[in-house]
Formats: sequence, C-alpha cells, structure tokens
Amino acid sequence: MVVMPAVATTASPVLVAVPTPVRQARPGVVLRPVLAVPQLVVLVLATPVAVGLAVAGWTAALVGGRVPSSVADRLVAYLRFETRLVAYLLFLTDAYPPFSGTDLAYPVRLTARPAPLNRLAVAFRLLLAVPVVLTGALVAVGLVPVLLGVTILRAVDGETVSSTWHEVCAAAVRYQARTLGYLLLLTPEYPWGLLGDHGHDRTPPPPALVYPPPHEPSPPSPTEDPYWQIVLGDRAKNAVVLVLVVGIAVVMAANVVTAVSRYRHLRTTESAATSVGAAYAGLASSVVTYESRSRSCSATAVPFLCLDAAARTVSSAFASFVARVSTTAVPSAAVGPRALLVTDGRQAEADFTLIASSSSAVAYQAAVENVDVTDLLLRVDQDYQSLGFVLAPAG
Repeated sequence: MVVMPAVATTASPVLVAVPTPVRQARPGVVLRPVLAVPQLVVLVLATPVAVGLAVAGWTAALVGGRVPSSVADRLVAYLRFETRLVAYLLFLTDAYPPFSGTDLAYPVRLTARPAPLNRLAVAFRLLLAVPVVLTGALVAVGLVPVLLGVTILRAVDGETVSSTWHEVCAAAVRYQARTLGYLLLLTPEYPWGLLGDHGHDRTPPPPALVYPPPHEPSPPSPTEDPYWQIVLGDRAKNAVVLVLVVGIAVVMAANVVTAVSRYRHLRTTESAATSVGAAYAGLASSVVTYESRSRSCSATAVPFLCLDAAARTVSSAFASFVARVSTTAVPSAAVGPRALLVTDGRQAEADFTLIASSSSAVAYQAAVENVDVTDLLLRVDQDYQSLGFVLAPAG
C-alpha cells in the first residue's frame, strides 16, 4: 500500500485521482448495481471493523496526538476500497474494483498522509464535521435524481460520459472521501474542494489498468501536484451548485411530505379514538341496561320473554357497534386490533341473537350457559383496550 510518508508533519487532505471519461460498455452500465453487490457485501462486513479501528485511533489520538500507523494504514485501505466502489457506481470508471484496499493498478486512486493532530480538535471531531457531513449528504441526495439519470442515459447510448458530469462526480467522490477521512482522523485538514481545485492543467492517471510505477505526491505541497488535482470547468461548478439545490429541494420536499403524513396520521388517529370511544360508550350503556333488566325480569309474568327482549337489545347494540368500528378509518398499526374487536363483536351479536331466540326459560338458561356471557363481554372489553392502547398516543 502506497501512503504518503508517515513522518511528514505538514497537514494535507485526502487526495483522490480519477481517470478521464471513458466509453462505458452497455451491459456493464445496465447491470452496474447488480455487479456491485459483492463489493457492497464486503463493504458492509468491513464497516464495523473500520468503526472499531476508528474508535481505537480516536482514543490513541486523544492521548498521543496522532493515530498509530498500523491503525491509519488499515483505515486508509478501508477508505480506498469504499472510494473505489462509489466511483465505480457513479461511472467514473467501468473497471471492476479490486477486493482489496491496497494501492493497486486501478483507475481511481486515493492516498492520505496522517499527521499530528490537535487533541482538542480530536475531542470535538464529530461536532466539527457536522457542516461537511450535511453538505455531503445534500450532494448525495441531489446526485441521485440529477447526475445518475444523465450519466446512465449517456452511457446506455454508448457515449463517453460528458466531461461536465464526470467532473461533478469526481469532485463529489473526492469530497466524500475527504469527509470520511476527516472523520476517521486520517487528516487534520478540514474537507474542501467540492468545487474543484484552482488550476488549468491536470495530468490525470490513464484510464487503462496498466500503470507506470505509483506516483508519489510531490512534497511539500501535494495539492499542487497536477496528478492529484480535480479542476472543474464553469459548467461543472454550476452543475455542483445545481446538485446542492436539488438536494436541498428534495430534503425540504421530503420534510413537507413527512409533516403532512404525520399530520394526517394524527388526525386519523384522533378521529378514530373519538369514534371508537363513543361507539364503545354506547355499547357499554346497553350492556349495563341488559344486566339491570335481567335482574328485574324475574318479577314479570313471563320472565324469559323479558330476557329475550333484553338480549335482543344488546344484540342490536353490538350490531351498531361493529358497523361503526368497522367503517372507522384507523392508522395501519390499529388495523389488526380493530379486526380482532370487530370479529369478537360480531360473535357477540350472533350469540345474543341466539339467546334472544329462546322459546322458554330453560332454553334461555341453556343458551346463556352455552355462550358464557361473562367471558364474551370480557373478551370484547380486552379487544377494545388493545385498540385503545394503539390509539392512545393521539388522544
């Protein structure tokens, strides 16, 4: 692995070199996301290891003022692997990335020069990185609908990716690499260069896989070495600004959609809680009345007829309750509990209808015992409580 001399004390950013635009093979373009799956799997598996190394490096830097070279080398390898993969997905090259983080003969190169770190800056590194992380996120969001669509269309047509969009991709990939490198403590220099470097002449690495000996950045100012420069034209700079604007617009639109969705969810939940609560109050009143009438029916001339009428009233109350609950709009989380309540409510309606059809006191008593009214009413009440728990946060 070729890394800038670890003994250097001059701060420098993470450097990325990209090839000139190349003609993309149509099958490789169409299948690019599928072809990248093995690389993505490796990246997912390597990320927890990199996070652990970053924590160890952060601790060491907080104590000793720099990341140990053994840790820094591995983090540079991780960053190089991740950068190659992103560049491949953004069509900066159609060469398949190697399953390695070493500085191999590949069109996209990355190098870093770990240097002494300010302990205070290390302690607050996450806080200091917030602006660049947000900027990088906006670029990533804006890049998807704008850049990727244009790039794929041109590449599918068999054309070389336009230099403008190629420059935008290169600048975005480098900015992302510098941001991640800054978070991993591989450089004390704050990420910059989203709008490219100052200059007119650039010596890019050749697009082929056969390379001359690895190019070492020229000290003491590696950022002035044309090999590592990414110079954007005016159109590319305008395109970067467009990508940022689109990213901001997408984030704002997503926030508006989320806010509207939450508002509708809240209103739906509040309305459902009110409707179901009112329906249950009416049902509870009918059940209380039924219990009262059941006790007073023994004083009538034909008790079972009085009991049948009381049961018929409860059956009608359950029918009304089920009709109201089943037609009440509820949030998705309440669909299951509502279905259970409706099912048991319909069963209660059918059971009380059966009780109400008794032709004698003996038949009535047998129907009540067969149904187990107490257990039935308890089950409906539990179903209502479960639904009410889901609807409770809104009301």
